[in-house]
Amino acid sequence: MLIPKLRRIPAISWTVIALVILAALPLGPIRAVARYLLVGHVPGLAIWKQLRPNASSIVDLVLYPSLLSILPFAWIALACVAVGADLRIAGTITIAVFLGVGFTRGWNTPIEERKDDRLAIGLGIVLVVLLLVIPFAANSFQAVAWDAPLHAAIVSRILSGVVPPDSPMMAGQPANYYWLYHFYSAALMRLTGLSVYQVFAVLNVHAFVLFALAGYRIASRLTASVFGRFSAVWMLVFGLNAFGWIIFLASGSANPDKWYSLVAPFAMVKGYSPSLGSLIHEFLDGGPFAMTFAFDIAWLDILLARVEGRRGGMLATGALILATVFYLHPLSAVFLIAASFAAVIVFLLIRRDNKREVVPLVFDLTVMTVAAALVTAPYAWDILHGKIGTPLSGALSPAYLKSQG
Repeated sequence: MLIPKLRRIPAISWTVIALVILAALPLGPIRAVARYLLVGHVPGLAIWKQLRPNASSIVDLVLYPSLLSILPFAWIALACVAVGADLRIAGTITIAVFLGVGFTRGWNTPIEERKDDRLAIGLGIVLVVLLLVIPFAANSFQAVAWDAPLHAAIVSRILSGVVPPDSPMMAGQPANYYWLYHFYSAALMRLTGLSVYQVFAVLNVHAFVLFALAGYRIASRLTASVFGRFSAVWMLVFGLNAFGWIIFLASGSANPDKWYSLVAPFAMVKGYSPSLGSLIHEFLDGGPFAMTFAFDIAWLDILLARVEGRRGGMLATGALILATVFYLHPLSAVFLIAASFAAVIVFLLIRRDNKREVVPLVFDLTVMTVAAALVTAPYAWDILHGKIGTPLSGALSPAYLKSQG
């Protein structure tokens, strides 16, 4: 009688049970991976089941639960820390809360098999191995490149029990910087046993896969062509950011900097490149900026779903995704909202014949934006009361030495 009952347990439930068991066993890296997934995916899986009760594609089950995990996990863990709990205990309690929600409400989500979804996940894994894992292995200094030491300093303050953290450049003063990424990283360190730079690297590897899948997901709404979908992922991953396009368009064809901006990520494998042209550059730096890329694309996917007439749980998903961008990198959220309203205006101008769509679409976009802004308000208030530290530096020159002689 027991075996038939066990067979009726959904595969997702068995996966979560396996993660819990592996997280408790002294298996080194395997335990660290299991604990990371209990933090970085399982909370969102419990939430996604409530927001999306109907069938989900495999890409959706990888993408959206990961995006929905960060902010709810951080909120509950922060509440536990606020009442005096140790960060490790706070993280454990938070995982237990979401496990309770998942097992009581059910993990099972019908899986809708879509053509080439598994291939898309495989492509994301291959890209992250080639573009991040191998460069990190070839040049470990990249793990502490650019802004990562500053972010590590903020993480260290949180590990010392200072929440919200104080500024590394203004000792004892509140940090004038968004710190949810650092709190989340500190919790992962306590739970997984990884070092701060290992956590940064793991977060970027995860974010890169989600970035590729988000590109595939939004392209699936725009074209049925498999080639078109994978071309969209290719253009996202190997495209240029704003700095890169400025360099590329402003330089003449004979200028080597123009073409170097396209291959800068590969130069980083052996050297230390100052180029800011490539999006891949951001994933080689520990910090919150690169994490927002997948959220940006997923938010636009939600917006397209709303244009197609979908509402309900999709609107709640959009509000939570946008709120996470606010918490991780507020400047990105501001530009994302501006771009969203501009896109909606263009869409409505194109669809002038259907005026009935105007008010509901603008209303829903406004509601999601206002909801995300309201839950971010206390966090923003804390940041705005922080202190800005400007390093003091001086230039040592022969003229200066002569003047002091």
